Amino acid sequence: MGCSSSKSSLIKTPPNASVVIIPQPHILSISDGSYTVPKSNTISYSGSSKKAAEWLHKLLQSANLNSEIEERSERGNFKLVQDIALTKELGDEGYVLDIYSDGVTIKAAGETGLFYGIQS
Repeated sequence: MGCSSSKSSLIKTPPNASVVIIPQPHILSISDGSYTVPKSNTISYSGSSKKAAEWLHKLLQSANLNSEIEERSERGNFKLVQDIALTKELGDEGYVLDIYSDGVTIKAAGETGLFYGIQS
């Protein structure tokens, strides 16, 4: 499953979408498959997304799940990517959330977008 949230997006999620996500994405595409969060997790982050990685770490801990944080690593099952180049496409609060069979990737231009992506 992948979704994107951006204030500038003109494509809206259909009202009859079978997935409920808050905050509601503007674009939602669903494909076959699933991902179950394992007992042990690795959060990798790039750019200035350390604060978001620490917040996700605390959320996983509160759910009795183990996690470790690694900077600039590609091996995590949770990947947080903050890239200022995404500002034009996503705005300050937009994000791209991709869920694969082996993990989750959240991309955003800034901290707010990563925060919303983690919430989703």
